[in-house]
This record gives sequence, structure tokens and C-alpha cells, in this order.
Amino acid sequence: MTTSNKFTEFYDQEFQKLDHYHKFPLMMPFVGSHFQQQKKKVLFIGESHYLPLEYSLHSNAYEWYNNYSQNDIKPTENNKDVLCWINTRFGPNSGNNQKYYSRAYSIYRNIDKSILDVFKPDLTDNMFRYVSYYNYFQRPAEAKLSIENNKIDNEFAIEIFNQLHQIIQFEYVIFASKRAFNAFKSEQNSLKAKISLDNVFSVPHPGSKWFNKINNSCQIDGVPHNGKDYLKHILLSNKIFE
Repeated sequence: MTTSNKFTEFYDQEFQKLDHYHKFPLMMPFVGSHFQQQKKKVLFIGESHYLPLEYSLHSNAYEWYNNYSQNDIKPTENNKDVLCWINTRFGPNSGNNQKYYSRAYSIYRNIDKSILDVFKPDLTDNMFRYVSYYNYFQRPAEAKLSIENNKIDNEFAIEIFNQLHQIIQFEYVIFASKRAFNAFKSEQNSLKAKISLDNVFSVPHPGSKWFNKINNSCQIDGVPHNGKDYLKHILLSNKIFE
């Protein structure tokens, strides 16, 4: 087991006991290096990974979950770094002092900055050190598109959610994807994780306009706010970092 500057591999042995993460180890959750030390453990959830347009092995949900593994995703001349596309830890780990090299990583940058605004710890290089993160759907979407999730995706996703809770024992969940949150709600009858639904929240995608624009889905005391303020309210009102 090793611990990097920003994330820990402490849980990896348990993650890889799950068949899916044994087949797709790059999709294992990001767990911050300081996550275990937190009094209240929070899990942020994104939507899905992506694969470039030239790949099609993820187009059929049943085939993806049952017949493929990470080894089937072969680099090509056009996509030599294709495995980075399914590497959960690549994005959160890439930030330094709240700066992320890719504009596509605005989800991480805006979560990072929001945590910093309410937490203000001595160590301020990357706030993902204090939380965990993964993508809810375990099948990639096509590049630049939202996943067209179906019943198979939803059932698989809630099962992974249940299993991850057994391993890292998160107490608070913040969905950063409306599609993922709606899928979670649709499968609540299959929820086995012992977590209060009062501790499960949803905010607009931090890379969308709604994260900075006032909208009715972000009510604080009956008053609409933007997604950024709503996320800060969730963290503060639940005393996540106190």
C-alpha cells in the first residue's frame, strides 16, 4: 500500500476484490490522502467516464459489464493515452493550487475551490485530499455526450455504490450530476448501504452554467441560489469539515 501526495491506495486491495474493479482497476475511486482522518467522510459522485468516438466496445451495456475488461481498450495512433479517459484518479489528482491543466476538468476545479472556501485548512494545494470521488455509472459515455443510461447501468451502479460504502464507509454523498442522482433515486429500493438519505445531496454539474447561475433546484431557506453557493451551504450546514 502506498499513499501519494493527494490520494491513498489504502483501500485498493478491497476495491479489487469487486469483480468490476478487478477488470477495470483504473476506474477505482479516488480516495484522498487525508480522507481517513476526517471526522465526517464525504463522497463526491460524478456522472461517467468517456471513450473516444473510434471506440464502440462500451456501446452495449450488457456486453460492457460481462465481456470486457480494461485490457480490451487498446491505444491507437489517434488515442495513445486512451486509458487516461477511464482513470478516475487522473482528474482530481491533476490539480495544483486549485488550478487544473484541462478546461474539461472544471468539475474538479470548482469542487476544489468550493471546499477551500469553507474549509480553509493549512494545506491548501488540493482539497480532494480530504474527500473521495468516483463516477456513478460504470460504463463510459461517448466523448462529449452524457451517457444514455439504461436499467442495466442503473442496477449495476447502485450495486457498486452499496459495495463501496462497505469499504470506505462514507457518511455524506454529494452528486455532481443530475442524471446520476436521478438514477440513484430510481434504484433506492435496492439501496443496502446504511446511509441516511438526509445525507445524500445533489448539486448542478460544476462544469455547467447552473453552477454559477441561480436556479430553483438550489433552494436555501426557500430562496434559489446558484450551485456553488448551494454546495458551500451543504458543506457548512452539515459541518463537514469541522
